[in-house]
Amino acid sequence: MTPRKHLHQFWTSFSHPKVFVFILFGAAIIFLTLFTDNNALEIAISGFASVFIGIGVNNFSSFEMSLKDRERLKRYVDHSRQMLEMTKSKVSKCQTEVSDRKNAKEGLVELERLISLHISFLDQIDLSQ
Repeated sequence: MTPRKHLHQFWTSFSHPKVFVFILFGAAIIFLTLFTDNNALEIAISGFASVFIGIGVNNFSSFEMSLKDRERLKRYVDHSRQMLEMTKSKVSKCQTEVSDRKNAKEGLVELERLISLHISFLDQIDLSQ
């Protein structure tokens, strides 16, 4: 994976409203510590801000994981499609070789249709969500 793709994934996850708003709100609360001289109040404000920053970081990591899971699922679907294409070509090859046996040929035609149906199902899977 290129650094540009990593940066794009980072920015996609970071700019999501559930991440960006919480981290920005937590950072804004941290700046309130500049306006106080009371150490106990500064600690309380920092603790309060860390809750929001923690929620933002947690949301960030969950979005990162969902992006990785989506990419992994896409690879699995692509691999399954390739395997079904190879199986379909083998079945077609066997079909031409056993053309003298009617029952075997009908079974292979049915198997080829089933594989085509599976391929079309894999093509319809929407992985962009």
